Parts: sequence; structure tokens; C-alpha cells
Amino acid sequence: MEMDAFLCDLSTRLYKSKRLYERAEDGSVFLFAPDRPGLPVLVNNWVRDLLDAFEGGASVGDLLARGIGGERDLGDVFTTIGFLEEHGFLTNRSTPEPYGVSTERYQKIPDSFSVWLSINNSCNLGCSYCFVEEMSKERQLMPRDILEQSVKRLVSTAKANNTKEIVVKFAGGEPTLAAESMEFAYDYLTSELAGTETKLNFAVLSNGTAINDRIIRFLKRPGVGIGISVDGYGPYHDVHRVFKHNNSGSWDRIVRNVGRLKQEGIRPYIMATVTKESAPGLRQLVEWIFGEGLATRLNVVRSRYDTSVGRGTRKDDYAELVDACKKGFEEVFDYLDEHHETVDMANQLHVCELSFDYPLNGPACGIGRSHVVFDYLGKLTDCVMTLHAAKTPATENLLRDVPHTVDHMPYDPDSAAGQSECYSCEWFPVCGGGCPTANTRVNGHPYTVSPLCDFYKYVIPRYLDTLGKNMAARHRSSLEQANS
Repeated sequence: MEMDAFLCDLSTRLYKSKRLYERAEDGSVFLFAPDRPGLPVLVNNWVRDLLDAFEGGASVGDLLARGIGGERDLGDVFTTIGFLEEHGFLTNRSTPEPYGVSTERYQKIPDSFSVWLSINNSCNLGCSYCFVEEMSKERQLMPRDILEQSVKRLVSTAKANNTKEIVVKFAGGEPTLAAESMEFAYDYLTSELAGTETKLNFAVLSNGTAINDRIIRFLKRPGVGIGISVDGYGPYHDVHRVFKHNNSGSWDRIVRNVGRLKQEGIRPYIMATVTKESAPGLRQLVEWIFGEGLATRLNVVRSRYDTSVGRGTRKDDYAELVDACKKGFEEVFDYLDEHHETVDMANQLHVCELSFDYPLNGPACGIGRSHVVFDYLGKLTDCVMTLHAAKTPATENLLRDVPHTVDHMPYDPDSAAGQSECYSCEWFPVCGGGCPTANTRVNGHPYTVSPLCDFYKYVIPRYLDTLGKNMAARHRSSLEQANS
């Protein structure tokens, strides 16, 4: 724990936060404030005792008069109090106000944004839950003139708004089947934005089955990474992810290609889609991922429903999915509880859209604000799951266009009414209310209680429990190595 010098007002009355999550771990204390930026931290028992002294409220002066600092230097005491307040463990409110979504945040143009560029609707796999739906029956590359126009609009948007960072995601379909398109977009953007303050990062969102020499050369370019989508391990993966030409599973091909990428010095990020069928193989999957020294995001699938399917049926389907995911994730956490020293959990394991390092003020995906989604014809839509319904024209300032892709903003009065239950939940800053598109399909409105709410309420504290053990074990191991 690092603490800088801090000036403290002795008359300030502070309270131990009622939103604080804490647990003791091997002589340390694990602290997490869901409503303040920063990853969870480990502190020693003296810091915990100082924090506890503010239970129910106290001024710094009163505590010092009672000798709370003991023989500690006053500078240390003030600095520690400042640290606790900065991280949200101490607050100036006895009872926190309900959460909400800031209108101001959505009225400002963001200084960074992400771009989903659907350069190719064609795919060599036929995953049953694919949100591209029937568009991949025929080979449909984004036409070159539309690709050129789209990347020009990215450049003009960045320059008009003094954008600090753009993350360009090459997607489809299967983007590795359109290497020339990725190369052109990369060359144009890096050339046109050279000398500006805009940082560019590129991600190839791939099924991992079509890796060749040309793709490897592209992945070695500066700022390029690859995410490989998988389901469960082995046969669990092959339930859905099969080749179109022969209906055979794709797992073995992915394993070979991951090995090849690692030999080339490329470390793919594994994007796991957890379905009801693949959840039982989740522990095997993460054992393989961490055994390869890779990082992953475990995403729960959002089913693509036909409009004729009733909402009651959709809710029942999600309830079954949630039950399966709880069992699958519990096995994952049991595994991690047994392997604290070998996995850097904070950096190697991410769950759904959950945010543990920065509190969400609305949806995690940036829908309607900082998430630009192009279909293969250059039209804009609000979400990658609604690519088939893209209808918003793109202009030279995409960040002005994005709000027009949505029918509702999360701070609208009717939206707030639908999500009022979420605002009283301690975990709202971590989940942000879940996926607006899934909420709409199940509940009829984007800002309602997520169909995955029960899963979030299970997985967030369970993740924190295991993360605390992981951090304590890794800290203990580092101390032992330092003293050896």
C-alpha cells in the first residue's frame, strides 16, 4: 500500500463507508469500495483499526485526542486517513444516497471511444447463437469504398474532438478472412493520425480457426492484439462452434493456432462465451487458459430471440442459464482458491462486463455515447447484437451520431423508473444494470433489472472473495521471495 502526503482537516467528520466490502485475509484486510475508482487493496490490521474508529462517524481531531494513532507519527496517521478517504473507504456521509446516472456525463463528448468495424459478414463457423444471424450465408465483405469512407470518418471524428484514444475492433463474421481490409484500415488510420495526440489500438476479434502467415504478420504490427472466442473446453466448445462445411467441431484447430501464436510471441486474449451447455466445462477451460499463461474474459451468452418468443419464455431461459452459470463459475472459483500463487487474478480473469476498477455510471458498453458500431454497409447501430437493424447514417463526426442510434438514454425519467431497483443495489457501479439490449429483449426496455441480475449478485461477491485470497497469497509469496 503506497500513500502520499495528505493534509487533513481535524474538524472534518468522516464515516466508515456503508458500501465498503471487506474481509480478513492471512494477516491483511481486503477492502473494496464499489462506488470509487481503483482496484481492491490489501491493508494491514493497523489501517483496518483506524478505519473502524470512524464507524458511526468521528472527527479526526476527536480520534487523535483519544490517542487513536498510538505512537505512530502524525504524518502517517494523516496520510493513512487521506488514503482511506481517497479510495472511498471513508466518506463524509453517514448514509449513502441511492445511485443514479449522471446526465452531465452523457452530455459531454467522450475523449476516448471504441469502434466495432464489421469488415466481413462471412464466417467459416456456424455458431447457433451468432448475433450476425442469417447475414453470413453469403460472402459479404465491407465494400472497399465504404471501408475507406468509414475510416475517413474515424479520422475526422478524432481530429474534431481531440480524441485521446480509439480502440478499433475488426469484427464480423470472421475478420481474419478479410486480411486486406484490416491492413488497409490500419495503414490509413495510423498514417492520418500520426503526429496527433490520438492513440490507436487495434483488436482482431476472431474465432481462432483461420490463422495464417499473413495474419501473424499483421498481429505483429504495433498496437495490434487478437481476441479468440471460445465456449467451453473441448467437446463443450464444439456443441455450438462447428465448421459450416462439415459440421465438425473447431476446438482442436483453435488449440493448435493458440500454440502457433505463442511461438510467434503473440499472446491471444481468450473471450469465452458461457452457455447453458458449456458451463459444466468452464473449470477445464480456465485451467487450460491459465496453464497457457493467458488472460480471459468469461462472458455469459445473450440469447438471440425471435420476436415471436414470449418474454415469459425468455425469462425462463435466462433462469436456466443463470443456474448453470452459478454452478460452472463456482467450480472456477474453487480452482482459483487452490491456485492463488500461480494466477494473477486481477489481470488474468475478467467476468462479463463487470467493472471492479472503475465505477460504472450507466451501461458498461458505452451504448449511445462512446461505442461506435458499423455494419458492413457503413451504417451505425447501437449494439453489435443489432447489426441486422443498423439504420443510422454515419457523418464526419461519429460521436455526434452515436446518440441517435438509441431510443432511450439511461438518465431519461422513464429509464430511471425502470432501473430504480438497481440504484439501491450496492453492486450497481460494478454491473451498470447489465446489457441494455438483453434487457430490452426480455423486459421491453433497455434500463430495467437485468435477466442476469441473480447471477451478478452471486458472482460479484464470490469474485471478490477469491480475489482477496489471491492478492493476499501473492503478496505473501512476494515477501517470502524478497526475504529468501
